Amino acid sequence: WIEDQDHWWHAGLHRSVHLEARGRTRIDDLHVGADFDPVTGTGRLSVRAHLHGSTGEESIRTWLETPAGTRVGAVLEAGVADRGRGSQFEEVLTAVTHPGPVASASVDLVKIRPWTAETPNRYRVVTELLDGTGSVIEAHATMTGFRRVEVVDRRLRINGTDVKIIGVNRHDHHPVTGKTVSVDEMREELVLMKQHNLNSIRTAHYPNDHRLLELCDELGLYVIDEANMECHGREISLAHDPRYERAILERTQRLVRRDRNFACVIGWSLGNESGHAPVHNSAAAWIKHIDPTRFVHHEGAERWRLSYGGVAHHDLLRAPTASERLSNDVVTTMYPSIRHVALWAEWAEKTGLDDRPMLICEFSHAMGNSNGSLDEYLDLFWNQPAIAGGYLWDWRDQGLAETDHNGRFFWAYGGHFGDEPNDANFCINGLVGPDLVPHPAMRELAWGARPVTVEHLSGKRVRVTNRYAFADLSGLQLRWSVEVDGRRVERGTLDIDLPAGASANVTIPFATKRPEGEAHLLVETVTRRATSWCAKGHVVAWDQIALNDMVTALPRPKRRRAIEVETCDTGIAAVMIEGETVVCGDIRGWLWRAPTDNDGVGQGWMSEVTGVRIDWLRWGLDRLTSEVNSITRRTRDGIETITLKRRLVGADAEASHRTKITLVDGVATFAEQIVVPAEWHDLARVGVRFEVPGDLDQLTWFGPGPLETYPDRKASGIVSRWTSTVDEQFHPYVVPQEHGAHTDARWMSLTDERGRGIVVAGQRPMVLTARADHDATLTAASTLAELDPEPTIEVHVDSAVRGLGTAACGPDVLDRFVVGPGRHRFSWTIGAAR
Repeated sequence: WIEDQDHWWHAGLHRSVHLEARGRTRIDDLHVGADFDPVTGTGRLSVRAHLHGSTGEESIRTWLETPAGTRVGAVLEAGVADRGRGSQFEEVLTAVTHPGPVASASVDLVKIRPWTAETPNRYRVVTELLDGTGSVIEAHATMTGFRRVEVVDRRLRINGTDVKIIGVNRHDHHPVTGKTVSVDEMREELVLMKQHNLNSIRTAHYPNDHRLLELCDELGLYVIDEANMECHGREISLAHDPRYERAILERTQRLVRRDRNFACVIGWSLGNESGHAPVHNSAAAWIKHIDPTRFVHHEGAERWRLSYGGVAHHDLLRAPTASERLSNDVVTTMYPSIRHVALWAEWAEKTGLDDRPMLICEFSHAMGNSNGSLDEYLDLFWNQPAIAGGYLWDWRDQGLAETDHNGRFFWAYGGHFGDEPNDANFCINGLVGPDLVPHPAMRELAWGARPVTVEHLSGKRVRVTNRYAFADLSGLQLRWSVEVDGRRVERGTLDIDLPAGASANVTIPFATKRPEGEAHLLVETVTRRATSWCAKGHVVAWDQIALNDMVTALPRPKRRRAIEVETCDTGIAAVMIEGETVVCGDIRGWLWRAPTDNDGVGQGWMSEVTGVRIDWLRWGLDRLTSEVNSITRRTRDGIETITLKRRLVGADAEASHRTKITLVDGVATFAEQIVVPAEWHDLARVGVRFEVPGDLDQLTWFGPGPLETYPDRKASGIVSRWTSTVDEQFHPYVVPQEHGAHTDARWMSLTDERGRGIVVAGQRPMVLTARADHDATLTAASTLAELDPEPTIEVHVDSAVRGLGTAACGPDVLDRFVVGPGRHRFSWTIGAAR
């Protein structure tokens, strides 16, 4: 009941068990403290050894050294505390003051190199236990890092400097071995996090393998270390049940005693979704007595007044109660709306009624094609001083590698093993797949968390800002390029070294003037040399600047090619270019997409209760019929026009669809008007859909890339001319769903291997998509194994597409990313590619 975490419940031992045979006299508990004074630059090393089987004659000998073995400072020696065996008075006195069989030593050290996630400087503390003759009984080597953690004036500070946490919740998971993860596999995960500018993990929702913490010390990642405590199945009642109090307290104590020597651990968490009861205040008080060097986090203390976006202002904007403050040194919340985060931050700074920073323990639920408006959350982190940051939910899809009865591969989730009850795919909510392949949202995260920004001032002048809290830019280099209409015309590099937190105005020495096309300057920040987590030349940041407001010219064929549009009683029959079919069948108005998990999951009990998908199905948007009212053709002055008036008929309402096609100089221009009824108040998209022959599978588009983009997840996109194949547009979300869109695309070409095919473009930037898997197939499939090859390629030309949001668990799309009813007008073209 108190291990009710959202993950696979695998039986047995999934971590190594260590058995030790040690002498009767030994060190039972070794606490190494490594404080850093940012004012003086002095480190204070303290070593406290609690002995078992002490005779009172033992002592410890300890010293500090670098990882290479160079000794730092003097060797310290300390005996076991005297039990006072002299006079009766001394025995009475030591009965009050004696700490037990403990030996302690400490020393101040100058010129210590402090530990941070950006500069993970480590030292080794060697501690020997000596008997009464000076012989070594046992020895311990403890890696440590000198640092100070403070929470003060709504700021989270490391070594006296405000830091921003951009982290992720991590479960133990491997797609083959389940909860068993090797050290090499842990390292692979952490390296991938560092490469995407993450700087922290929350061990959701139990202590991780101690070797993972060793890696976080080494690579540089802050950690909120969480006790093995979750009872959301009976969240409030169990927290107040006295039968569970001892277990709750003991789990917290074991966590702290095991992990308090790790520099990476900056805060202790009392668990997750486990209510708030007196036992949590007891656990927090115990921690603060044993380890006052870190903050305590407990989301249960304040979750319901701050989380999920539905709280009232009077409860959101108030000072914490004494009980809330006792178990929460930070303001912690789950899945708050952007608006509420901003409101709280502004209120707290203005009134000073809460002196704690907000540290969001879970936000931007990454289930399937998700993480809409992630850039706006991260902007708040950077720009609101009272926001210390947060942890995305979560790191890795918890899919298990399986094959179906036909031998086809898929990722299994809840229910695939006959396990009842289950939450279906509700543990498939990672930023990376089960195999650690990043989902497209990871690129948006890396950009939003980028440590260097470049802002355009004017002309060739830009402002470069170092957002690192501690590291300078000496290990990085600016790499710039200018593109016109998506083709590079010049490039160069620029050396810049800024101290942490500093900005400077810089001139980018490009020569391009008055370009005849759409021009962009791209500035990337890359590593000068390889590190423990990346190769030389790794891109840690990028910004793109539009140099003019021109719209790119469409690629034109070398000669005009005749285009024909054939019609029939049901609409458009085909589009031909010089007798070859380039559009197979109708070009229809389209309002449906294969629902994302945020639109509404398609399996499990939640499929019947949440998501806009339920409305879409009730309205019949997945099965709209296109019924023709009239088709007229006319030719005047050699220009042919075709006008179609149609109805898109749903279950209880209909939309009108008018298309005027003009054929001029080998280009077909489609002027579309779709009028959506008021009943359909929240749509997936408004546009048209058609199919092209399967051999037109070579894709080029001009617009943001290189990955899919959506209206509320496009900030990281780089406008360029991108080449791909249609098959490469597929992204293997564990549950098949909408994917592959290109927002703000200027044009898109689909050709065969000889370069023959079509160019599709909008008269303004539009959302263009080309996929081998059609909407109907994606909608019907619940696993990757259910996707069968299609003979044609599905193409979408959309005037508007709904955002992604995070509604599977958290806020839905922002209002401006909702596609509503009314009149939608747009124009687009088809022409020959060559």
